[in-house]
Amino acid sequence: MEKENILQIPIEKLGFSANFCRACDTMNVSTLNDITSVSPKQLIDKKGFSYGWLGELSAYLDKKGLLHLLQRFRNIYQRHSSITKNKVEGRR
Repeated sequence: MEKENILQIPIEKLGFSANFCRACDTMNVSTLNDITSVSPKQLIDKKGFSYGWLGELSAYLDKKGLLHLLQRFRNIYQRHSSITKNKVEGRR
């Protein structure tokens, strides 16, 4: 399967978990192109988004050699992790 073509294939045909597919339905995304063509903030703000969902997506893209498509999430994820850690440790 060519890397360009995989972006247009419906999510449910790519081997993701049922939970991932349900979250995609809730988020109103049906292809990897739908996911990678919006900003990280737009995805994070969608009902149905979770960091577990993002983890499954990242693992899949990594396996397919397409993880670079989520590079822009890196800074947001690191910021979220830092904020969460600070809250747990009682810092601001």
